[in-house]
Amino acid sequence: MSLGIEAYNLVTKFESFSPHRTGGVGNQQVIDWLTNYLKASSWKVHLDDFSYQHYEGKFKSQTYNIDGMLLYYSALGKGKIENPLFFRLDDGMESYLTNSSNLHELEVLIIQKLVSDAQLSGYDGLILESISKSEHLSAINSHNAYDLNFPIILVDKKTFNYIWDKKDISISYEASVVKNHSSNILATCNVRKNESPFVITTPMSGWFSCAGERGCGVSIALLVAREIAKYHSVDLIFANGHELGYRGAYKFVESYKKKPKAVLHLGSCIANKKTELTGMCYSNNFKDISDNLAKLGILAQSPDDNVSENEWVGESKCWAAKNAPMLSVAGTNPYFHTKADVTSSVTSPVLLDRFIKSLSKAAFSLV
Repeated sequence: MSLGIEAYNLVTKFESFSPHRTGGVGNQQVIDWLTNYLKASSWKVHLDDFSYQHYEGKFKSQTYNIDGMLLYYSALGKGKIENPLFFRLDDGMESYLTNSSNLHELEVLIIQKLVSDAQLSGYDGLILESISKSEHLSAINSHNAYDLNFPIILVDKKTFNYIWDKKDISISYEASVVKNHSSNILATCNVRKNESPFVITTPMSGWFSCAGERGCGVSIALLVAREIAKYHSVDLIFANGHELGYRGAYKFVESYKKKPKAVLHLGSCIANKKTELTGMCYSNNFKDISDNLAKLGILAQSPDDNVSENEWVGESKCWAAKNAPMLSVAGTNPYFHTKADVTSSVTSPVLLDRFIKSLSKAAFSLV
C-alpha cells in the first residue's frame, strides 16, 4: 500500500468518528482508536488527562426556522433574543479592526467590541454571519475566557440573508457549563535510551467532520513519526482541546519536563486542496527546510524571536518556550470549520503522499 493511500484511509477513519468537539462521543472514539492503533504499532501510549469547562447550548426561534449554533461560552442560563444586532464577519474582518495578523485573535477582538457596542445600544443579542468562503456555517473557536454573558448566534450566509433585519424575531436559548475531563495522547518510541526526544505534535479535536482540519494532520503525524522513529527517539503527541484556546496542549507542555531535540507541529488543513499554508521555522538548517516546503507551495518564514508565542501559530505557541528547533505548518481553506470539510472534498492520496515525503525530509533537517 502506498503512503498516500494509507494516509487517505486514516483520514477517512478519523472522519467517521465525527463530530470531533472536545469531550464529545466522537472525540473519545478518536482517543480510543489512536490508542489502539499506536499500541498495535509497538508504541508505548500514555493518556494525559486534563479538566475543562464543557459548554452545552441550544436555541430555538418562535418565528423563523433558523439553522445555526450558539457561540460556545457566549451566554449562560435561559433567555430570549428579541432585538439582535446583525453583523457580517466577512465584511467586518478588515474594516472593523485591523490590529491583529491572527485570524482567530481578530475574530475575538471583533466579537468583544461588537458585544460592547451592542450592549451600549440596547441590543439583547448578536446574530453573526460566520466567516466561510464556501458560504457554509462556520464555527469559531471559543472558550470561557470570552466572559461575555451575551448571547451570540452563528448562522450561514443563506440564513443570515433570510432573517436580516426582521422586526418580529424571537429566539429563546438555554446554555450551561459543567466540569469535564479529556485526554491528550503521548506515544513514545525510544530507539536510543537517554536521547532527547524528537517531538511531533498535532491537534485531534475540532469542528464537525474536520477531515481536512484535523484528519490530515493526524494521519501525516502518524506516518511521519513512523519514519522519524527509525532514527530518533520520538514523542508523538495528539493534543486535545484545540478549539478551547489550545487547552490540552498548554496543559501537556506545562508538565512536560524534557528538552526536545526538535519539534514538528502539524496544524490545520495540511495536505488540503485550495489551502493557504504558512510555515514557520526556527533551525540552523532553515534553507534546506525552506526548499522542502517550497515543493509544497509553502513560503517558509523565520521568527524574529523563537521563544515568543506571538511568533508562532496554533499549538506551536505552547512549545515556543522550550527553545528547540521547530517547524510549524498550518493553513485554512474554504471548508475550514464547516460541515463541508469531508475527506473526498479536501484531500487525495497523491496530495497526502507529497506532504508526507516532503515534511519527513524537512523534519530530518531540523536536527
